[in-house]
Amino acid sequence: MSPPSANHLDSSTNPTTVKKPVYDNKPPLPTDGDDDIHSTLRNLRLGEVVGLSQSDIHKRTVKYNAAGNYLFLVSLEITRYIRYLYQTWTSVCYSILFGGLNLLDALSLLFFAVGGTVLLLIVLICCLAAHLPPVVRLYYFLSTKFGGGLGLVNVLNPSLFYALTQEQAAAAKKALSVDIKEQKDETKKRFFNLDIAKLTLQIASIVYEHDSDAIRDAVALTASNEPNPYIPTNLDPSPGRLLEHLFGKQTSDDVSQALDSKGDRKIREFCARFEIDFEPVSELNNTSSAFAGLFWDPNSNWIILSFKGTGPIEFGEWLSDLNAFMVPVGMHVHLFNKVHKGFKERVFPEDVSELGNFRPYDTILAGTKALAKWLRKRNGYGDDVKINLWFTGHSLGCATASLVYTRMLMNDDLPKEIELRNPYLFAAPILCDRSSVGVFNEKMFNDSKGIKTMWRITSNGDAVATCLPELGDYDGFQISPNNGFAFAHLGTELKMRDKPYNSNVTGNHIAFGTIVHLDSAFTKGEIAKQRAERLAQYGEVARELKGKILQKIPIIGRLIAHCTVHYWDQLDRVAVGKCDWVIN
Repeated sequence: MSPPSANHLDSSTNPTTVKKPVYDNKPPLPTDGDDDIHSTLRNLRLGEVVGLSQSDIHKRTVKYNAAGNYLFLVSLEITRYIRYLYQTWTSVCYSILFGGLNLLDALSLLFFAVGGTVLLLIVLICCLAAHLPPVVRLYYFLSTKFGGGLGLVNVLNPSLFYALTQEQAAAAKKALSVDIKEQKDETKKRFFNLDIAKLTLQIASIVYEHDSDAIRDAVALTASNEPNPYIPTNLDPSPGRLLEHLFGKQTSDDVSQALDSKGDRKIREFCARFEIDFEPVSELNNTSSAFAGLFWDPNSNWIILSFKGTGPIEFGEWLSDLNAFMVPVGMHVHLFNKVHKGFKERVFPEDVSELGNFRPYDTILAGTKALAKWLRKRNGYGDDVKINLWFTGHSLGCATASLVYTRMLMNDDLPKEIELRNPYLFAAPILCDRSSVGVFNEKMFNDSKGIKTMWRITSNGDAVATCLPELGDYDGFQISPNNGFAFAHLGTELKMRDKPYNSNVTGNHIAFGTIVHLDSAFTKGEIAKQRAERLAQYGEVARELKGKILQKIPIIGRLIAHCTVHYWDQLDRVAVGKCDWVIN
């Protein structure tokens, strides 16, 4: 939840006019000596800042952040909603009248349009209520006093970030570093690594602390400056240099400093406990809190690319979630057909600025390559050592993670020094059409570089992961590709169950009947002891029991099951060993 104003912005005149920021009260940004990978990665985001600063909708957003005027926020969000209505209903009417749709396809479009209109109106009211100044002040008081100052997603369960032990983290880091040729996976036998899943879920949860103030301050600062009227013909087109060329080094340095946020420092504090480093790499085409971040061990050969899920009171992110129409993506992802429009716009937006034409995918790819190169140089790796690239995310973060992973896979965008490994995705929503799933599965199955599995983890009938229109998941079900209910998921679904029951596996990502094992470096006895030690901590038994009871409530319980803390509790209760195949 963001406060109604930013500390270092001047609202006495034009709200997009900013004073030169003062950072004396901030700790220094992370550095790595002469070879500063943090600065390199931060500079990559500056090209995105240039583009965002030229967008009218983002300019209006940062005006609210600068002025702190609640009525301005109301006007802004209502304008966004009206714009959504105009674009959605214009498109639906055109498709029905001139798109050659049959009756069922037309009805499905109407269903999505009506559903989105109603749900977004409810969300709009809730978001505006949550941003009322008295509510914001009350929230910050309660969060600081009882919730460790955490954001809205994590504030009720701060103990989540003390649940992962040093031994569990060490086991996960060791597994992340294993070469793909040395893994235990075979074509007919796959291993779901429980240790990696626990670490990646913690990362997918802590990234919710990334807040929107920093990017809005950076965009406001950039928008308040005039770009260089003379743009040299030898302008460096590479990501990371654009803002400096257009606005000068001083502005570039100020904007770079403005990108540092309290939320990011919380993420770094968490990572430091496990000797993991972190840096955001992309704002995913928005000035809300959605973003992509890189996590790595400076002394090892792995990188985790994590994507943040939907902020509960970020109306712009809800607009992305509910903009659920299929649009072509083939010009960005080789052989793919159609994907969810809102998710696509996060990674491959079409309306890029003339000044900053770097899409989020561009900066993510450049950041990944730069970090991999830095790790190889730092650790003196030879050609025989690959940098393992893993993915994780929760909710909306799964969708954006899947799109980036798919592009890297289908277009072979990574250099030979980087090995694409398994995504661990929690509560993944529907993403694309059935034909796209087919080409994805074929590429994964026939990849000569090594066996890979996209794990899609679900818990207790989580509504986002299991209740959305997913008829495209069922191979035997005949449905028109133009039907709004023809969405499908990517990956193999792992349905977690309490031990002693085996967890279930379903989907067409790997062949039905393939042996799937939940694997861990720890024995069953050691895992039981770890769980007992966690539950022995004050209040943990009551907290987990309350969560299990709440998830039993009809309808509401399936929404509660979406929370990251309940995914952690369920992951902590699964049985290692063989999983059972089920048919959806």
